[in-house]
Amino acid sequence: MRRHPLLRAAQGKKALSRRFIAEYYDTAKFDLRRAGVGLRLRREGRRIVQTVKREGRVDGGLHQRPEWETETRDGKLDFAALAETGWCKHFDDPDLRNRLQPIFTTEYRRTTRIIEPGPGCVIEFCLDQGEIRAQGRAHPICEVELELRSGEPSALYDLALALDQTIPLKIGRHSKPERGYLLLTEPAAQPVKAAPIELFADMNVAAAFSHIAFDGIAHLEENEAGTLVHADPEYLHQMRVAVRRLRSAFSMFRAALSGPEFERYAEELRWLGQALGPARDWDVFTIETLPQIAAQFASLPGIDWLGKEAVRARAEANEVAAQAIESRRYQRLLLHLSAWLTTLQAPQQAPMNADAAPTESAAGNRATGQAAAAAAAPSTLSESAVVEPPVVAEPPAIEGPAAADRIALTGIREYADSILSKRRKRVKKCGRDLAQRSAAERHQLRIAVKKLRYAIEFFSALYARKKVKEFTAALTALQEVLGALNDAAVTQTLLSRLPASAAIEHEAVGIVAGYSAALAQARQVSLDQRWNALRRHKAFW
Repeated sequence: MRRHPLLRAAQGKKALSRRFIAEYYDTAKFDLRRAGVGLRLRREGRRIVQTVKREGRVDGGLHQRPEWETETRDGKLDFAALAETGWCKHFDDPDLRNRLQPIFTTEYRRTTRIIEPGPGCVIEFCLDQGEIRAQGRAHPICEVELELRSGEPSALYDLALALDQTIPLKIGRHSKPERGYLLLTEPAAQPVKAAPIELFADMNVAAAFSHIAFDGIAHLEENEAGTLVHADPEYLHQMRVAVRRLRSAFSMFRAALSGPEFERYAEELRWLGQALGPARDWDVFTIETLPQIAAQFASLPGIDWLGKEAVRARAEANEVAAQAIESRRYQRLLLHLSAWLTTLQAPQQAPMNADAAPTESAAGNRATGQAAAAAAAPSTLSESAVVEPPVVAEPPAIEGPAAADRIALTGIREYADSILSKRRKRVKKCGRDLAQRSAAERHQLRIAVKKLRYAIEFFSALYARKKVKEFTAALTALQEVLGALNDAAVTQTLLSRLPASAAIEHEAVGIVAGYSAALAQARQVSLDQRWNALRRHKAFW
C-alpha cells in the first residue's frame, strides 16, 4: 500500500509517520457510550490531545461524526474544556467526572500523506497498523482511513476505488472505539435486522432514495461476517432481505432516477439476490420444512436419503452465496453504489472542511478498508487490474441537480403518497377473487404485499405512527400466510432437483411433496381471513 503509485505521486510530498497511543475514557457502566459520546486522550509525539466525538452516520463506509479537540498540558482530562463543548451536559456532573476511567487503549503507527486529486479537494490518507487492547485482550488494526479536508465526499470514493483497482479493499463500518467496546463486552453475535429509516418532510426524492439505499447497504454489511462463518441461517436471511429491500427501493424510485448508473446498480443487485436466494431456500427446507414432515414419517424408507441430499444441496448453495459475498464484484458494487449515492445527497449538503474553525473541527469523513493483497498498480480509475472482468463500470461524474430528473428534486412526501397508492392498488388487483387464484397468482400477491410493506417501512417516518402501525400489522399478518404458502411451492421445486433414482427415494420425495401441499391447502382459510382484515383498513396517507 505504501508503494502504491497514487500515493508516491502525491504532490511529491514525503509521507509522515507517527506513533499514536490513545486512552479512551468512560464509566464502568458505559454512561458516555449510551449517550453517544466518545472521549479520549491521545499522545501525538510530545503533544497530548483531548478529543470528544458524537455519534453520526455511517453511509457505505463514510463516517460523518462531529468532533472537538483541545491540547492538554498535564496529560489529564481537562473538564473545563469538556464543559465548553456544549455537546454533553453530564460533563458538568461531578459524580460522572469521578467515575470516568481509562477503559481501553489503542496503539498504532500512522503513515500519512496529503493527496490533492483536484482543485479545491484535499484528502488525508492514513495507513494505521497496530492494535486495540482491553482487559488483557487485543484486536489488530490494519486499515486505511481517507479523511476529507476539503471538497466533495464523493472524492473519497473515487480515491478508494482507484486504490481498490490494485489492492482489494473491504469497507469497514466499525471505528476503533467501537471495536474497543466489543473487546470489553464480547456480546453474543446476533443477526441484524433492518433499522428504522428516518426521513424528513423537507427531503427531496433523490436525497431520500440515497438515505434509504445507504441503510440497505448497512443492513447487508452488518450480516456479512455471520453469513460467511455459517453462524446462524438468520444472517443469510437478513442479507437476502437487505437485497430485496434495496431492489424494492430501486423499483419504486425508478420513475425519478432512472439512468445508466441507476439501471447498472439495479442489475447488480439482481445478480446478488440470485446468488443468495437458493441458499436461503435450502436453509428453510432443511431446517424447518423437512424436519416437520420427517417427524411424521420417521420409519419411511428413503427419508434418511432425502435428508442427506438436502444437506448436501444446502452446503453447495451456501458455498455459492459465500463466494459471491467474498468476490471483488460484491465489494466493488458496494463501493461504486456508495459513491453514486453520495452524489445524490450532494445538492443538500455543504462541503465538509475539517479546518473550518480553529477550535472545533467539522465532521471528518472516513472511508475505511482493510488491505487484503498487493499487486502492480494502475494510476487511474479507468485502468482495471481486477482479475475477473469489471462488472460495475466506473460511475461518470454527476454534476449536481442536472443528474436528476425534475421529479427527483421534488418533496418526498408527495412522491411517497403516490408510491403507496400505486403499491396498494397493485395489492388489491392481485388479491381480487383470491379463492380462485392459482399458486402462481398467489405468489404475485405475495410479491405485491411485500413491496407495499417495504414502501411503508421506507416512508413510515412521514406519517402518523399509530395509523402506520395498524396498517402494517394487518399487512404483516397476510404476508406471513403468503410466505408459508410460498415455502410450500418452493419445496416442490427443490424436491424436483434432488437426484432420486431408487423406488424408495421416489417414494420419499412424493410423500414429502404431498404432505407439504396438504399443509399449504390447510392455510387457505387463514389466508382468506387475513385478506379480508387487510381490506378493511383505510389508507393512512
